[in-house]
Amino acid sequence: MIIKAGIESIETVLNLAVKLYADSSYNSLQKEFQHILLNDDKAVFLYNVTEKTLGFAYCSLRYDYVEGSSSSSVGYLEGIYIDEKYRKKVMQKRF
Repeated sequence: MIIKAGIESIETVLNLAVKLYADSSYNSLQKEFQHILLNDDKAVFLYNVTEKTLGFAYCSLRYDYVEGSSSSSVGYLEGIYIDEKYRKKVMQKRF
């Protein structure tokens, strides 16, 4: 299941973000993602399977120039991370 993260999910988001942005400190990422999760032009989506979060995607609306686009605003995928154990695997949808 994919859900939009809110500020209440900050710890889950940070646990994944520190893996993607390994050159950034936890404290700087915490400040940045607090801002992201409270901003209407940005969103983080969590990928959950059987109550475990396996990844996230961070998206934003950009109003500046984005290569290959001819209009503004543009949806932009800022970052994406999937837990290493689950990459290149097909996850079955459960009903």
